[in-house]
Amino acid sequence: MHIKYKIVKVTPADHSLVVRFYTDTISEDFLAIRNPNTQEILRNPDGTIQACRTDYSITLWDTPTLSGTALHDFIMQSAPVQWFELLEKVANPLVDTSMLAAIDLVGVETVGEAVDLVGVETVGEAVDLVGIETVGEAVVLT
Repeated sequence: MHIKYKIVKVTPADHSLVVRFYTDTISEDFLAIRNPNTQEILRNPDGTIQACRTDYSITLWDTPTLSGTALHDFIMQSAPVQWFELLEKVANPLVDTSMLAAIDLVGVETVGEAVDLVGVETVGEAVDLVGIETVGEAVVLT
């Protein structure tokens, strides 16, 4: 999977952008918001798609504003990699993505206890990804 994006809006007053993510297999048309009555893709007067499920508002915290590779890397940190991977699995008939166990529980009241994570030992350390070059694919850190 290769993640793609385009900047669809820049708001200087908020120092932010709206970025639309899609992939080589999950198109903008598939992700587009549709008219609930007609299921037609909502388009701007110029024919471009009004909005997609993966239009993300990203605030650019650094000033001066990042550019070039640094801006690309910052944008890619917000890419919905896991969600795209899930959509690809759901579209693959060879992968069982049924939700029968969850469907059986719809409307069933369940009682449980909250999980207290205070005092739980953690493994690993926080990783600073700033400056790590990305190519649009998921990275596994070990």
